[in-house]
Amino acid sequence: MGTTKKISGKAMGYVILIGLVILSWAIFKILTPHNFGSFSNMLNYFQASLIATVGAVGFYFVMVMGMFDFSIGANIMLSAIVGCVFATRFNLWVILDLSQDVLLQVRS
Repeated sequence: MGTTKKISGKAMGYVILIGLVILSWAIFKILTPHNFGSFSNMLNYFQASLIATVGAVGFYFVMVMGMFDFSIGANIMLSAIVGCVFATRFNLWVILDLSQDVLLQVRS
């Protein structure tokens, strides 16, 4: 008699997650081979999602601590608007560029 070892539910969840990531990457790579999957484009994707990721991690810690505060999006938007106002008044274009990225991430 052969014995078969079953995969635990948690390990199976990780296998499915990794499989879905690889499958979605392959689908987009097949559909748009020139625009998707290159190192520079992947770096751009990660850089574009960095601000939203930082906000999501902050929101995660707030939720875990039990302080259900849903105003994080409003705080991010307020800080982006204040940054834009200061950047235009004091001619700080680097800050203005970063603030516009925050605004675009919050709106989408």
